[in-house]
Amino acid sequence: MTTLAGRVAIVTGAGRRVGRALAMALGARGMRVVVHYAGSADGAQETARLIQDAGGAASIVQADLRDTAAAERLIDGVVQREGELFALVNSAAIMLRTPVGETTPPQ
Repeated sequence: MTTLAGRVAIVTGAGRRVGRALAMALGARGMRVVVHYAGSADGAQETARLIQDAGGAASIVQADLRDTAAAERLIDGVVQREGELFALVNSAAIMLRTPVGETTPPQ
């Protein structure tokens, strides 16, 4: 069985809500968590602090994932800095106040 301890995971949108819960769960299992955020720096710092306070390892990184090149730089940067990437959890979201039937492809 593969152990998660010491492995690296990026959790996108980890500054709040589901992303935070996922990041904390992975941190509790011993993973080195890279907490991604787009605009909620305070939330990302809080998530990293919660993981660290529980004995885990966490860092934060900002990227606008609407930009494909930024997403690629995020992955490349983590691999370069951490030496590996074992898991990528995509939890980033945008909150639109548009009814589903009126949502356009760019949204």
